[in-house]
Amino acid sequence: MPPASLPKSPELAAIVKLPTWEAHSHLQTIVGKPSLVSSDLEEFRGIPYGTVNARWEHSHLRTRLPQDVFYATKNGPKCPQPSGPNNSRFYQSYLPFPDDSESEFDCLNLFVIRPSADALRRHGFDPITSPLPVLVWIHGGGLAFGAATDPMWDPSRIVMRSLERGSPIIAVSVNYRLNLFGFAASTDILRSQSPTSLRGVNFGLRDQKIALEWVSRNIGAFGGDSSKVTIGGQSAGSFSVNVHLIEAEEKTETALFRRAIMQSGAVGTLGPIPLEEADKTWAALCKIWNVDSKAIEQDRVDLIRRLPATALLEASGKLGLWRFPSVFDNFTIFQDDTSQGNTVVNLGPVDLTNKPSRYPQVHIDILMGFTGAEMSMLGGLPRDWDKIQSIFTQTYADPIARSEIMRAYGLTESSSEEILSRGLYKFLNDSMFEISVDLARTSFRNRRRVTGHAEVKSVHSFFVEFGNPFPGSGQGVSHHCVEMIYLFEAFHDALALADQGILEPYKELANAVSDIKREFASTDSDSEITPRSETGNKRTHLELSRALQDHWLDFIVLDEFSPESSVDDITVFGKDLGTRVESLDGQPWQQKRERWGLVARNPSALAQTRDMILDSHTFGS
Repeated sequence: MPPASLPKSPELAAIVKLPTWEAHSHLQTIVGKPSLVSSDLEEFRGIPYGTVNARWEHSHLRTRLPQDVFYATKNGPKCPQPSGPNNSRFYQSYLPFPDDSESEFDCLNLFVIRPSADALRRHGFDPITSPLPVLVWIHGGGLAFGAATDPMWDPSRIVMRSLERGSPIIAVSVNYRLNLFGFAASTDILRSQSPTSLRGVNFGLRDQKIALEWVSRNIGAFGGDSSKVTIGGQSAGSFSVNVHLIEAEEKTETALFRRAIMQSGAVGTLGPIPLEEADKTWAALCKIWNVDSKAIEQDRVDLIRRLPATALLEASGKLGLWRFPSVFDNFTIFQDDTSQGNTVVNLGPVDLTNKPSRYPQVHIDILMGFTGAEMSMLGGLPRDWDKIQSIFTQTYADPIARSEIMRAYGLTESSSEEILSRGLYKFLNDSMFEISVDLARTSFRNRRRVTGHAEVKSVHSFFVEFGNPFPGSGQGVSHHCVEMIYLFEAFHDALALADQGILEPYKELANAVSDIKREFASTDSDSEITPRSETGNKRTHLELSRALQDHWLDFIVLDEFSPESSVDDITVFGKDLGTRVESLDGQPWQQKRERWGLVARNPSALAQTRDMILDSHTFGS
């Protein structure tokens, strides 16, 4: 137990005074530490923001710290999860991983990284009178794994960059409940909930909202500006951002953020799926644990609630559950009664007497996009015509529609195995990421506004062509997560070596991913991969990192974000590491949109086809 008195040691000099919400005159103290990345930064780790009373109950906001002097000098627990993804092997370059503890109920914590007061003064900022814009990051991992403290998205270097360029920010990264702890869903769970409790599933999404509320109320004590919050996320984190955007548009209460960044994910990437589909997974779990299917709902839920966390993880592994889609539960996520069946989100009120003073209703700006070969991490796709035809025949009942869609992806009986495999990759790219992101972009730009609600002011688009610089099967490929290598710059030393022509592979690099270059070798404009060594680069790797960071920081910091591209354009980060602007009305993007529109006509068949392919494969790691 840390001492109750404040530290006198200089290495523990980062101090924040935080008022409790029951009594603002009562100040609690958070003790942080200098960052190991730079002495100009300070870290406050493992700060609890919410409480959970029991498994599969919704979280509530913490209004005070567990003790009056809270030592935020080490990582907080993360949600229990499989250990397999706890490495950076997927990125093909090594980063040491923290050995964080796990807790189903104590994982609702976050960490804050900010410039030190001395560093701000040296750069001409008064830390008292100059509150800083804030980035709140929601990590990815299929809503199944990952943590705020995973090193690939450590925000330290992007905060350093913001300070260097004279536009400092504060970064916050959030842990939340994952896999069966955060996204188990079933009719049994819903029926077991008390009518007086906050009902519904999608518990991890509610956790995120509670974290955003905590930031809105408390970030001022760290020197942040609660009126200039940007939420950002990648993959499952991007899907989550989309969910919070939808809720912000529906609510008359003030939004918790003014900007949103969506990287490779949107509603559709991870559900929502029908409750009936979730019930099938629940039934399979009950069978593993020999839970009587004839028992009443409450008894079934209570029995599984008593199981240790390890039992839930083991069962997930047995069933091959590696992603956990959100669910239409008719409480937290549901469809409206319009002909379009729009997704509606209501993650529940915070309902506290002491509500913070909020800034006026905002017009939200969005930055969104994806990479060129998102699904290239998936190896061993079918290359046999009969198997591919069987999948599409099961999911597309209309033979005319089925034939049209298969031809659009080069999936014909006369196609070579390589063309068939490449076509499936393209179908997965479209169905998992590109269509969802484009539908979100179109929806936010076209949706009617309701007076008094948050509105989307502008939508800015980006596209990543550049590939992974490090040796391995994904080298030169713009795979899922590739922009993270440069955006957060956690691989700084490896990128610096790459700029010297020294390319070091991951020391334990697995051969789980198929020969991606061969699969994507094509003259097709949206799947061609050219090894970087065969092109003249316009930037070094570290210069690309700066360019990407600056684009994101401009979006986070500037009151009026005015990039070279307009809302009708898309900023492309190219294979040559340069940047260019293309019109979304140009032929390549029109061709993409025509293909997306063809597949999106039947969302149910699209999802079934995608899932049949995904369920028989695993991510390379």
